[in-house]
Amino acid sequence: LRAYDGAEWRTVNVPAPDAGAQWAMCYEGPPAPDSITLQGIAAASDGHIWLGTSAGLLAFDGHDGWFLLRGRDGLPIENVTGVAVGDEGDVWLGTPDGVCLLTGGRWEYYAGLRWLPGDGVTCVTALGRDAWVGTEQGPARIARTPYSLETKAAHFEELTRARHNRYGYVTVTFMDPPGDLDASKHEASDNDGLWTAMFVAAESYRYSVTGSEDARELARQSMDALLRLEEVTPIDGFPARALMRKDEPNALQSGGEWHDTPDGEWMWKADTSSDEIDGHFYAFCVYYDLVANDAEKRRIEAVAGRIATHLIDNGHYLIDMDGERTRWGVWAPERLNGDWKPQQGLNSLEILAIYKAAHHLTRDAKFDEAYRDLAYRHHYALNTIDQKLTAPDWVNHSDDELAFLSYYTVLSYETDPGLRAVYLASLERSWELERPERCPLWNFMYSALTNRLEEVRASVLTLQEWPMDLRSWRVRNSHRADVQARAPEGGWTEEMDQVLLPYYERPTHKWNGNPFRLDGGNEGSSEEDGVAFLLPYWMGRHYGIIGDE
Repeated sequence: LRAYDGAEWRTVNVPAPDAGAQWAMCYEGPPAPDSITLQGIAAASDGHIWLGTSAGLLAFDGHDGWFLLRGRDGLPIENVTGVAVGDEGDVWLGTPDGVCLLTGGRWEYYAGLRWLPGDGVTCVTALGRDAWVGTEQGPARIARTPYSLETKAAHFEELTRARHNRYGYVTVTFMDPPGDLDASKHEASDNDGLWTAMFVAAESYRYSVTGSEDARELARQSMDALLRLEEVTPIDGFPARALMRKDEPNALQSGGEWHDTPDGEWMWKADTSSDEIDGHFYAFCVYYDLVANDAEKRRIEAVAGRIATHLIDNGHYLIDMDGERTRWGVWAPERLNGDWKPQQGLNSLEILAIYKAAHHLTRDAKFDEAYRDLAYRHHYALNTIDQKLTAPDWVNHSDDELAFLSYYTVLSYETDPGLRAVYLASLERSWELERPERCPLWNFMYSALTNRLEEVRASVLTLQEWPMDLRSWRVRNSHRADVQARAPEGGWTEEMDQVLLPYYERPTHKWNGNPFRLDGGNEGSSEEDGVAFLLPYWMGRHYGIIGDE
């Protein structure tokens, strides 16, 4: 046994106990659990002793002071089987459910294949700021390497370039076997248009900030891909969801309605959603304003004009190959002011943004006329005020994404004080409801549109917490001692946390998902692209909300 006598550590030989004797814990201070097992010990350079127990982490000052840290104190896992202390006083804990770290007064939790080959930790050793961890499935090193946000952005640029760009379309990839990045395959997905549009915006902002020709070329390639989605279909103004070559060897075809091009070499996906239309007009405007040359502007004007004309000519519906509206391509007054009440606010905001953008791009008066007719005669502007649904209604984070893209588009170009007052009231309500999520994209959009710098530190923290590994590793948090789960609400069936966990401790995420979800993921069968980081980062840089540190 090692004991501290106030000056130095000494080794004390403890005689073997008599037969039948039991160890007893002498405890002063707050009551100890009735039954507790010591399972690990480490000494800090200042004389404190950290003892892992079956019921928490015991801190001992070497004299007569004790404190038992448990879940209520922020300890994620109470069954502590190993302890190590780093050079800077960091305390690493091994547990049957991963690794806990006490650093700077805060707890961090590392578990799942994002961090460890197995959660059953057999030993842990601190090495500087890092830790070597032994698990039942093998060893791992958790390296706490500091990165600037710009360095992280470069990492996500390369990740996206290497595995997520297919003819300019940017979206998730899938792996078989799971986790093997060399086995990545692209998907021609339901929402190639939306995800690619957000990449176009990210690269456009990067070009605006840096003048990088690489950023300009990437934005140009993906804008070309986006425009082709409309140009490839036989219906003027009807963009496809996705496009793929029939002989494409490294792409997965998502389900749904597909059609061949006349040359028989390509296929395009129909039943296009409002998601794509929102994304297209958002990207059209950002690229047009920041990157496009004259020839590109004419092409964008033509495609945007055809899409908006298609909607006007068809009564504000998106009409598919069969002559019927698509499932979600609905913005007509008889529906939004009728039996589509749950979609009334969002879809009113969407179509106003679409026509406002079309008028900005083309200067065709008919788009302004359609915009004002819906805004005033059909009270679409007022419809937007409470567009964000709250429990017990279905809380749809994908709708939140579409709403903020539409806010950004319509408020970027609307100058009428009366309409701006209505839209800003809507934005303020929505943003206050979204504020706890610490989403840098919504926060930076809010700041750009209101000239109010809000939640900048929270947004930077989210970017700092964004995991470098974007594979869909299984993540479990519902078992943690420091988590206070709340009942599912707003249409969700999963348990959710009352307080937002750090983003690197949660399932792989992007901004159409539920950030309060505790558990999720799989064995690493997919990888997200880097746009969820790149778009807010470069947008924040473009508007001067954050710097290059």
